[in-house]
Amino acid sequence: MCIRDRLNPESKKISEIFPVGNDITYNIPIYQRNYSWRSDNVETLFQDIVKEDRGYYIGNLLVTPTVDKNSSVGIKYNSLDVVDGQQRLTTVSLYLLGIFYHFMIARDHKNVQFNDVEIRKNFRNALSDIPRRLINEETGETRLSLNPNDQEVYDDLIQIVRKETEDYIESRNRKMGKRFYEILELIKTQFLTPEGKDEPIYNESNLNDLIKFYNDLNPVSYTHLRAHETLRY
Repeated sequence: MCIRDRLNPESKKISEIFPVGNDITYNIPIYQRNYSWRSDNVETLFQDIVKEDRGYYIGNLLVTPTVDKNSSVGIKYNSLDVVDGQQRLTTVSLYLLGIFYHFMIARDHKNVQFNDVEIRKNFRNALSDIPRRLINEETGETRLSLNPNDQEVYDDLIQIVRKETEDYIESRNRKMGKRFYEILELIKTQFLTPEGKDEPIYNESNLNDLIKFYNDLNPVSYTHLRAHETLRY
């Protein structure tokens, strides 16, 4: 399939792939297929992260430097093309976006009160950090750059953190939009809706459960395989 020149494998956590205060960008090349995960793929990974021990391993992320013909060194600074692992990587970014969405609603909910100082601190930190993890602070672009068809939908969804809005109606009928809506429902059912109830309850206890999920998502690990030269097909 390809010649993998000088691969450099290392274990990397989600918190390192989507870092705060770093200008690294992951680019899905145009030759890669569109986002195609089904509902069962999204839910299986979600439940694995919920149930497995911290540091759960989710597979390989194969990357290579992004070519830049205008650069004197031939590659784009701090930009990596994703050769393999893009479906999981995109889904993880949607998990982060879904967590932020529910935290945003909770923040604006008049009845939410935090009595525990640590829970309040963790809640505020997540609200502050997630946008900086999904958007490159240096360029203002999304940290994950998808192929054109998917990027249109992703840009629509990312307005949730750019503008702190709940409105993503335009993308609900597109595949990625549908998966994101399902992620919102998974989070709501798993952490925010008491048994026997139909609607979520945003209170300190339920939000702390969601904070724990966010904290468990951060150390989820990939084998990060970086080729020092462009992979040739």
